[in-house]
Amino acid sequence: MDHFKPHPGSTFEGYFSKFTLSTGGTVILILCTVPRADQRRHMLSFTYQPSSTSDASNAFQQEVWLDELDLIPNPADGVAFQIFCSNGYMRVSTDHRTEYKIEHESFTFHAVTDALTQTPWTPDSAQPVAPEGLFVHLPFPMHCVTLTIAEPAYLKNHAIPPTDLKPNLSATVHQEKNWATSFPPAHLWIQARNESTRAGFCLAGGPILGTESYLLSYRSSEPRNEYSFDLRPPLTTTLLPSILPASLNPSLLLSSREVSYPTRSVTLSFLTSFISPFRTITVSAFADKDSFFSLSAPFADGHRHNFCSQSARATVKVQILDLEERLGMWIYVPLVGWKRLGFGTHWKVVHEDVFERAGLEFGAEWYDDRG
Repeated sequence: MDHFKPHPGSTFEGYFSKFTLSTGGTVILILCTVPRADQRRHMLSFTYQPSSTSDASNAFQQEVWLDELDLIPNPADGVAFQIFCSNGYMRVSTDHRTEYKIEHESFTFHAVTDALTQTPWTPDSAQPVAPEGLFVHLPFPMHCVTLTIAEPAYLKNHAIPPTDLKPNLSATVHQEKNWATSFPPAHLWIQARNESTRAGFCLAGGPILGTESYLLSYRSSEPRNEYSFDLRPPLTTTLLPSILPASLNPSLLLSSREVSYPTRSVTLSFLTSFISPFRTITVSAFADKDSFFSLSAPFADGHRHNFCSQSARATVKVQILDLEERLGMWIYVPLVGWKRLGFGTHWKVVHEDVFERAGLEFGAEWYDDRG
């Protein structure tokens, strides 16, 4: 819980909750503060996309700029911290149960989570996990921690235009927090979950400190979790400046990366040699252009309007590939990238998960329509 709690002294802190409703709709709630900024200091962002449409122009969205947003640690017995503003609060108990109560002139939202059945980033972890591992203690521009990647939630009372939501809805919520100095100069974020198979995928990354780095977690639908794993820096960090394409920029695990905002598509490939030899994971994500809505992002000077573009209607495909012929070795070929030397070797898809209604976000320089 320590890293999910407030970090006094951080340039910014933001709490992100994505609710996938039993109706097929999506609610995204963000509470974020840049306490020493001169403008757009405190933000309450609320987005509701009905199940009946993938067109973001039909979504209900409010960005509220607040006079105050207080992060209060240990306000009462059994409460780890509370985020309080004039429109309500987000309260996190020491057992990780979270209550949201937001009342605005144009909408109301009240939800609670069931902490007894949450799914952490790392299996069998009893505490919120910082996916970057020990790097969370270093002075990087941005850090990330997840409270849960999938936890049951219940919407108790709400009034959200259009009024097609019934009371007492069930949902699954993804909860994460970002903090430190500012959002990176460009970033990519993917979040996918299939509750029926218990499969899930999360990825975040992009340029940082002149290189390029990624965090990812994959829980496969295969019952034995043979294909599940986590990847993190430094293994997913490139060795040369991020301005070079991935095929020309060696990394121990990242073998290729294509990010295209004009086509709203992403493809990344990672070797998993340090976890399972002769195996690679390929991730592709895409969404209709009309399904994207804009979000503001925190920087040292305040929140920058329209600096991220996110869809809650993406399709994400994760493939695990093995080499059929295991004779040979990996070499890095200048101007080409990582190549396998062997005799008759080729990749074979041994497992695949496809996720619908997933989250896909392009940020900053990877979002061509920013600003």
